[in-house]
Amino acid sequence: MNNLTNYKIKSSLSVTSITDPESGSITECPDKISSILASSFIVKSEPGKSDSDIAVSNIIKNHVTKPHDVINPITSFSSVSETEVMESIKHLKNKGGPGPDFIPMKFFKLCCDEICPPLSLLFTTIFTICNIPQCFKVATVLPLYKGKGSRSDPNNYRPISILAPIVKIFERIIFKKLLPLVEPKFIDQQHGYRTSRSCQSALTLFSQAIYNGIDGRNSRAGAVFVDLRKAFNSVDHNLLLKKMIINFDLPPNIIRLIRSYLHERVFRISQGSQYSRYFPDKRGIPQGSPLGNLLFTIFINDVESAIDLPFLLYADDLVFWTFGSNPNEIVDALTNTLSNLNNWCSENNLIINDMKTEFMLFHKSKDTLFGSVPNVELNGKTIQRTFKFRYLGVLMEPTMSFKAHFQNVESRLNSAIFKLQSVKRYVPELAMKSCSMPTCFLFTIIALRYGVFNPNRNYAIYNPR
Repeated sequence: MNNLTNYKIKSSLSVTSITDPESGSITECPDKISSILASSFIVKSEPGKSDSDIAVSNIIKNHVTKPHDVINPITSFSSVSETEVMESIKHLKNKGGPGPDFIPMKFFKLCCDEICPPLSLLFTTIFTICNIPQCFKVATVLPLYKGKGSRSDPNNYRPISILAPIVKIFERIIFKKLLPLVEPKFIDQQHGYRTSRSCQSALTLFSQAIYNGIDGRNSRAGAVFVDLRKAFNSVDHNLLLKKMIINFDLPPNIIRLIRSYLHERVFRISQGSQYSRYFPDKRGIPQGSPLGNLLFTIFINDVESAIDLPFLLYADDLVFWTFGSNPNEIVDALTNTLSNLNNWCSENNLIINDMKTEFMLFHKSKDTLFGSVPNVELNGKTIQRTFKFRYLGVLMEPTMSFKAHFQNVESRLNSAIFKLQSVKRYVPELAMKSCSMPTCFLFTIIALRYGVFNPNRNYAIYNPR
């Protein structure tokens, strides 16, 4: 549709210029740009941190040297059936491009029946020896602009790992086998990558909790939206394996397999049709794959020990809140919890981004007793108080009126209607008259997170032009 209307066509994914953090100068050399982006994506290990901790290494070493059947034998990790391979192939999208092996997903889709037997044998062998081939640990990283800040700042890009189709098939099989073993031990506050949980469920619980909290007389609520700096890239492999052993009681063969999956990973930067050299990735987990998301959920699962207030998680999106009538007491409680969370992050090699972590004070629309509200602080730095915050796709406001969100949706509806008018002459008349195309195109915008702000019936999206 964008091609037909020439409307807001996205720019190329290639980065044409970047600022060198060392010299402060802007470079346009592709090799230099790739090196700078790779350095910003890689989180370097610091001396004395847990990734070099002998005690942690010994826990992993002692566990993985046990025979497969010493503790909790898991037969599902002993073999991979042809049915599992077929289901994994059918689940993946057709449009998946080729990886470093130049074999597109369409090949696996078209040759599914013929290729399932050899893939089943290959994957079973990998599961048996618990050793993943090096070619499965190669990723092509797309530097995705976050949408904020200067495009020349390397910190404003998010690494998205593009894997070969055969690796996606294999990772999905691991994901499907691992999820039932770890999901029962996930904390109830986690809504990411779980059965019957979603952004919608997290947003509904949060908004309802705030509604209830400010419903009473002189009642107010305060919330801190926490941003973890390079959360996926900061995951310590040894700490992750330790948590899988101690917190989830996974058997040696699974730990061996995941350790092999994390060990000696490399990636290259995609610059349009060109690729950089390969860079080693000694920390972090791939961002953008179901298995990577699940491993991060395992890693952050014990954050509950650091938070003594109500909180919710969606992957690495964390918010915690409290209620009260005195804004000073609310701020004190939030500051103390944020300090405890920061201590937990330090122990787990994560960093709270104090520049993007924000604080919001919720209250009734007629509540005016807010003169000077003290600041929430972290390590002596003030956490910005915000009056508009986008949480999981919905614009939150102190009065929970959702006016800003409705205005945003109205603007998007106007844009969508303009696009429909522009392509009308290219679409069969029957499709337009049946309303199937307009309905599908517009309803996804109107219905976005509708259950969250539905309780507030005083406002509505109106008069789309």
